[in-house]
Amino acid sequence: MNRSYVAAASLLVACASAKLPAETTPPPPLTKTAIAQAAPEPPAAADPLPSVTDDGIERISLGDGRERLIVTGYFHPDDAAIEPRFTELLATLARIVRSARIDVVEVHGYADDEGTTHYNLAIADRRAQTVERYLGTIDERLKGHVITHGDSAPEVKNATSEEGHASNRRVVARVDLTWPTTARAR
Repeated sequence: MNRSYVAAASLLVACASAKLPAETTPPPPLTKTAIAQAAPEPPAAADPLPSVTDDGIERISLGDGRERLIVTGYFHPDDAAIEPRFTELLATLARIVRSARIDVVEVHGYADDEGTTHYNLAIADRRAQTVERYLGTIDERLKGHVITHGDSAPEVKNATSEEGHASNRRVVARVDLTWPTTARAR
């Protein structure tokens, strides 16, 4: 007899003599909780992007010592006056960028859809121009490009509520900068 046949026959005899459990119990059904508990935790990001700092400024790392800072301020209907809280955010932005090289400054103006398209473009532009001028008085390097969106890029659907309209009456100041390689001011 061939050795492989002998080995196979021995294996069959051994398997046939093994005792099987009298009754097998099926595993309990999987619930959403059980699945969630069994799922591994996602790895923590080394540097979550973007992040909003305690001072209210959104910071996005662009790599190689470059960073984007974003500040958003909100306005009352039919008004382009900068609110005190937004003034504080803009002053904080100016302090942060003091030791950096500023690459790009953009000031985006937005409006809700309460007026005509022409009116909404005009009020959004007035708001953005006001913020851009204010930034320029704090630091001449913060004068930038004004981009007016009017009601064409809502943050929240305008038809929702007054709260939705209020979220859309905003100016977003965006500063791209490069930190010196010797020391990064944060």
